[in-house]
Amino acid sequence: MTVQYDFKAFRNIEISGVSLSSFNDEELAVLYTHAKYTQAMVDADAETFREIVSEDKTFTHMSGKKAALFATSGGSSIGKSGEKILPYIKGAKLIDASLFSDASDEELKNWISRATE
Repeated sequence: MTVQYDFKAFRNIEISGVSLSSFNDEELAVLYTHAKYTQAMVDADAETFREIVSEDKTFTHMSGKKAALFATSGGSSIGKSGEKILPYIKGAKLIDASLFSDASDEELKNWISRATE
């Protein structure tokens, strides 16, 4: 039995360049969870984020790393997403949280350059 996933429920997520019918059930479940996770980060939705990632979860690959969060939206802000993600990236240093809605290629390149210094 195939589960139906409604990706349209995520207003900031767009799946393109691939047909969802080419994914098996497990792959769709992973993609859907990732979309839900991403939308929760954009919305700074701590409750949904906690449903996906338990409080005691540590992204060990983040230890000693830098994190730079970004969102692309025309209608919302990045808000306190940077603050709210900190408990979930233990060991990492948050260096930036930025919103890009109409950024030029040059602006994006500059941001990436600063974020990767």
